[in-house]
Order: sequence, then structure tokens, then C-alpha cells
Amino acid sequence: MVHTFLSSCSNTRTDQYGGSAENRIRFCLELIDITLKYFEPYRVGIKLSPVSRVKDMYDENPVETNSLLLKALDKRKIGFVELR
Repeated sequence: MVHTFLSSCSNTRTDQYGGSAENRIRFCLELIDITLKYFEPYRVGIKLSPVSRVKDMYDENPVETNSLLLKALDKRKIGFVELR
């Protein structure tokens, strides 16, 4: 589940996919980049739940994490972002 990488609470990794918000969004962006190799950007979308508490997972600073992620997604010109 991509959300587990984005959440500072559940992502306790110490490699390039954990720690800072920049690192935690890396996996999500890599998946989007792979998808963009096969589909036009307007056909690609993502659903984000920035303040969801699924199984007690949460992000200590959802504004920072999701602002960074949304800016990176905007550069990729994907078709849509659904916020729940």
C-alpha cells in the first residue's frame, strides 16, 4: 500500500524511501513514472487520503508531505488527483 510509504508513522525505513518527506514520496513518484511510460499523462490519476487514519497510520505533517507530493505530481501533468 503506497500510503504506508507516505505516512511518517508507518514508514520507519532508514533507506532512500524513509525519513524525510522527500524520501517518503519517492516510491509513489517512481510508480507514477513507470505508469507514464505506458499511458498518456491525461490517463493517469491517483487517490490520496492525506489525513486518513487507516489502522492508526497517520502523517505527523500531512501538509508538508502532500504539498511536496502534489507539486511533484503537477510537474508530471497527470490527469487527476482525488483527495479523500
